[in-house]
This record gives sequence, structure tokens and C-alpha cells, in this order.
Amino acid sequence: MKTVDTKEKMVTTTFGNVHYDYLVLAAGAQTNFFGNKNVEHNALAMKTVTDAMKLRNTLLSNLEQAETEDRDEERKAWMNIVIVGGGPSGVEIAGALADMKRTVLRHDYPDLDPKLFNIHLINSRDRLLASMDTASSERAEKDLRLMGVDLMLGQRVVDYKDNKVALEDGTVIPARTVIWVSGIRGVAIGGIPEESIGRGGRILVDRFNEVKGMENVYAIGDLSLVDDGDNHQGHPQLAQVAIQQAKNLAHNLINRERGKGQKPFVYRNLGTMATIGRKKAVAEIGGLKFGGLAAWLLWLLVHLRSILGVRNKTMALINWTWNYFNYKQSLRLILDR
Repeated sequence: MKTVDTKEKMVTTTFGNVHYDYLVLAAGAQTNFFGNKNVEHNALAMKTVTDAMKLRNTLLSNLEQAETEDRDEERKAWMNIVIVGGGPSGVEIAGALADMKRTVLRHDYPDLDPKLFNIHLINSRDRLLASMDTASSERAEKDLRLMGVDLMLGQRVVDYKDNKVALEDGTVIPARTVIWVSGIRGVAIGGIPEESIGRGGRILVDRFNEVKGMENVYAIGDLSLVDDGDNHQGHPQLAQVAIQQAKNLAHNLINRERGKGQKPFVYRNLGTMATIGRKKAVAEIGGLKFGGLAAWLLWLLVHLRSILGVRNKTMALINWTWNYFNYKQSLRLILDR
């Protein structure tokens, strides 16, 4: 989708023009590099399946390069991992890499010193998981430090070039792998008035999800920012928000066609979770805040439920159980990028 023409009630797409009666924009979000071109060009994003595959290939390729490197400083750069962003994605990636360092590195790369595999998690705020309670943040920080992750809180990355990460305080970290999960912004769509674009490139909508300043045009999900006067920051950019908005809007459009009243969107927070590593996670559901093994098992259960089909659920559970006890992945191929 390229542009919206409200006068003609038409959208321009890569496959032609499409006319509409009601238009629902749900294009999602993209990685926000905050205008830093060097970071955008050199760092790895983690927003799509393609990004995840590229990250996997890069990590394995860099470890193989480190095995053949004779110079200590260069080997250190190949094995340094810098993660920028202390939200759920940054915490989960850091935890997964810490588990990889402990269980995979010594088996698959016996010639490499695990002590050189350094994981740096950089966050501009003074705590991780800012959307969660401080107790959850403190637990996540404690667990990651025990797992060997170097937390650099209250620090801001200003540049990344020549395989060096530059921080605002002048610190320079040599690293050939930088994972950028520091934020997202709404996908840009032409034809949307500037006054309808809010913080982070998100489209401003009212409590009925209708785009402000536009008629019969709606926005939901990561792309939307519900501006109801009380929630200026908008709802969190999570799947549950998008699902609930979609259901609310579907009912409202049906009622509108039938001449019935519409209901304003009210987000119901079903809880927030973040996994940290093996048997480590934090969860907040209602007034309950807990972590450790119970939160980790709950996180697995929630993700297992989201898998479609009984057969797929069963196979996923068998694979998880096998990998939990075995520690060995059957395939670590570097795929063609």
C-alpha cells in the first residue's frame, strides 16, 4: 500500500488502485533507528522472520570467523555482542545468548574461549522492562547479571561504524554484531495528514479507532495511537491491543451498517510477560507479579496455546522437551542470505 485518497475513497497499492467504503489501516510498525544512518546500515534489526534468520546466520558466521582469527583484538570483536534496547525483546535476546554461551559454545566451538563471548545490553533508561513494575525490572536485571550479561543502563548509543559502537559518554565497544531493538515506529503511508500523525509515526485515532481528520478511515494495532485525552502515550504496541481493537472495530462497523450504536475501545490488559532464560522469566497478570520457574512455565504455555493445530502443538511440545534435556540442536546451518 502506497497512498490514501479520501476524496476518491481509493488506495494506491503495488498491484493497482482499490476503492473502499471503509478503510482499516493495520500496516504495523518498523524498526526505529532515530535517524542514525550508520546504525540503520550496520546494525541488525529484529522485527521480522527474515531479520531473525539474518541474525542467526550472522551469529554463527561470526563465531566461525573468530575460530580462524589469530589476532586477539579482532577475535574479541567477532565475539562481542551488543544489544541496544532494554525492552522485552532485548531482555529475551540477551538471555537466549547467555544460555547459548553456557550450553552451546563449548560444544560447537571448543577452540573458542567462552570468556571472550561478551554480551552487552545497552539501554537509554535507568532500568530494563520500563513497561513493567520495578520489581520485575529488578528481577530481570539480577537474573541477567547472574547469567553473565553486561548491563549498561542509562547509556545511549550515538554511532556504530567501523565495527565500533560509540556511546554518549565516550565509551567505545568493538563489536561486529549489534542487535538494534531500541524502538519501533509506525509504517509511513502517503495521504495521511501531518496533523493525524503522532508520536513515533503512529496515526492518531479516537476511541472508536477512526483516524482524526479523516472520514471512514480507521487504524488499529501498532500503527495506531489512541488519543483519548487520558492516555497521551497510547496503548502498548502488543498483539493483544491489536486483537482487541480489531474485534471492537468489527462490531462497530457491523452496528454502523445496521444503524445501531457503537462502543468505544477500552483496552483490557491481560498481563505482560518476558522470558529471560532457561527457567527464568517475569510475569505480571492482574495484581500478581512473579518470576522464576512458574513465570517461565506460564510463558511456555501461553506460546504453546498460540500455535495452530493439535499436531503442531504436540510436535512443538515434544521438541521443547527434547531440547530442554538434550541441549543439542539438530541443525545449525548457515543459510544463504
